[in-house]
Amino acid sequence: MTSDLELLKRYTRDRAEDAFAELVRRHLGLVYSAALRQVRSPQLAEEVAQSAFTDLAREAAKLKPDTILTAWLYQVTRRTAIDVVRGEARRQLREKIATEMNVMNATADDWTHIEPLLEDAMAALDDTDRTAVLLRYFENKSLREVGATLGTSDDAAQKRVSRAVERLREFFAKRGVTVGASGLAVVISANAVQAAPVGLAVAISSAAALAGTTLTTAAAATVMKAFAMTTLQKTIIGATLVAALRVGIHSYKSRQASVTPSVAAIPAIDNDSAESLRPATLEVAPSQLAESTTFAGNTQPSPTARELYERGLVHEREKRYDEALADLTKSAELLDQGIGRWQWFTDVYFTRSGLLAGKKDYAGAVAALTRMLEFEPKRYSPRFNRARYFTELGQTDAAIADYSAIVEDPDTDFSSNVQPKEKCLASAYEYRGLIYRDRREYDKAVADFTESLRMDPSGGSGMIVYWRRGLLYRTTRQIDKALEDANSLSQWALQWAIAPDSKESDRDQALTAARFGSEIFEHQQPYQLEVLAAVKAKAGDFTQAVHEQERAIKLLTPANEDQRPAMQARLDLYKAGKPLARE
Repeated sequence: MTSDLELLKRYTRDRAEDAFAELVRRHLGLVYSAALRQVRSPQLAEEVAQSAFTDLAREAAKLKPDTILTAWLYQVTRRTAIDVVRGEARRQLREKIATEMNVMNATADDWTHIEPLLEDAMAALDDTDRTAVLLRYFENKSLREVGATLGTSDDAAQKRVSRAVERLREFFAKRGVTVGASGLAVVISANAVQAAPVGLAVAISSAAALAGTTLTTAAAATVMKAFAMTTLQKTIIGATLVAALRVGIHSYKSRQASVTPSVAAIPAIDNDSAESLRPATLEVAPSQLAESTTFAGNTQPSPTARELYERGLVHEREKRYDEALADLTKSAELLDQGIGRWQWFTDVYFTRSGLLAGKKDYAGAVAALTRMLEFEPKRYSPRFNRARYFTELGQTDAAIADYSAIVEDPDTDFSSNVQPKEKCLASAYEYRGLIYRDRREYDKAVADFTESLRMDPSGGSGMIVYWRRGLLYRTTRQIDKALEDANSLSQWALQWAIAPDSKESDRDQALTAARFGSEIFEHQQPYQLEVLAAVKAKAGDFTQAVHEQERAIKLLTPANEDQRPAMQARLDLYKAGKPLARE
């Protein structure tokens, strides 16, 4: 098979469009999928893909001989997509990943949790590791092919790929997504690259032919880059060019030509900008140009509910919260009248509720989520958030009713949430338990905390629930049970402190577990203080380690005086700047 670089040479040397078309065919799935994960909109993903390959056509002659095209295209795609997300993209449909996720074409349960974080995880890898993963699991190359591309042996490629996958696994684990390295590799390989829309390869290859010709003016380059530009000032040019490509118009005039429909007539573009866009335009009939824009003379139609929502998201992302709330409120008013609803229109209510809650308008937030639940009564996130806002309003009976509906209704819909079902249920039990605790209904609170731990026994949330339950046991004088929870936390922390291969990424959780374990008995138990000292030492804070160890020794009683020599030895170890090792 002809290599990527050989095809690029043919293209730059002979202007062989078939060579470039083959490159598009090979890499379009990767580019389109990477763009789609970033911009969350198939239309914008197409534009980003077009821009990436346009850049390739323009930069082909400048690429170094050792360039790995897969990695180069991936990085260009990522940068372009980031620019699109940061810009005022009027047609971008973007989910709030932290709370809701619209999963497209998932074929495995794990993918629903991995996909929203995949781009950030890939960005966290170094260049070589990222390239190895792209080749092995995005393009499904053999280890021999990976090694040949990276200039290493098969064994070295295997080690490189394994190490990169392990780093990805750690990235996901830190964010609450637990999956084994082998499972992660299978899921990424099966789902990371989707088939691009039919016809997109032809459109991009045609665009490359235009981009590869001599661009004699800055305005011509601006027109070509308009594929990925989604600001209002570029919309008409990008839409015209895409429309031209899709109807098979492949000729491009590099000479200056007059623009039949005046660009200056567009109200959103000032005169200077209009003048800069006059030269070098596509050969498109006025009727085609008119069809590619929503303007009629100087009158812009009122925005639709979806456009208001998307503009509101832009305002929110730029921290213009008042403007965001105004747009989302107008969008919700249209939707309430049944005007302009689309597949995910209920997210308008969800996003609006978050903005209202940010202003401490919890009653308004409850009203927005109540409206959303009229359309999706089984959905987890609006009911969970409404329960929290009810709690802020002091309406704890209503909050308990919502949490109870989540945990008791077998048809509760968790499908659009980032966290797995068990973690969602654990949170509902935990927060209902907090209400019972504050009501001094301690037995109910303990029961809910226990159920929360059954659903999610480990990790950050599990630690705080152990701590809360332990404090309740101590409050109700169930000392043995309180000590069990304190010991559970301390033992978890101690394992990290004494393990020779403990991961730096787990340090904060270990410190939290040790501190919680000691706090259950108000730092008056020698064992919990000793564990806290050991964790501090492993973290390199020997001053605090010495302090906690000395406190533990002072709490010794005649009944456990025999432990003093061992405790003193550990104190001497910390004073010497050495952590505790497994005995």
